[in-house]
Amino acid sequence: MLLICTLFSRVPPRLLYGRNGAATKGGLVLAGLLFVLSYLFWRLPGVSEAAYDLLPVDVIGGGIVVLLLLAAAHAYLNDGLIVSWLLVFGSLLGATLNRVGVGLTSSDPLAVLALSVGLPLGGAVIIGTSGHLVGVGLRVLIRAAAVD
Repeated sequence: MLLICTLFSRVPPRLLYGRNGAATKGGLVLAGLLFVLSYLFWRLPGVSEAAYDLLPVDVIGGGIVVLLLLAAAHAYLNDGLIVSWLLVFGSLLGATLNRVGVGLTSSDPLAVLALSVGLPLGGAVIIGTSGHLVGVGLRVLIRAAAVD
């Protein structure tokens, strides 16, 4: 934990939280809404069972693309790596708390909870960081093209 705090203390705050405070707050509210909507959606009767038939390509692949684009859009507009992570984390956490696509069958509730939080955390770091890099890179390329 100390290592993470030390690494983040050297990073400019605008890179972590964003350039515009209002846009950062909007991104955080959106992350919370995505969590609630994802959680409630996967609670609907029959949705989880139907998703298991489609999971390999349609649901997981499409979900990754949507989350990557969402993180990229936020990074393009406002930077904010942590907000990009939270946008992805909220959506994934809502699904895994309902055990969607995870296949959690352990009888130990602590192990189920650890996987339900650990899997979205890993996904948020990978997908959120990738989306952030795409968004920031696209913004830099567009600005460079506008100057030329």
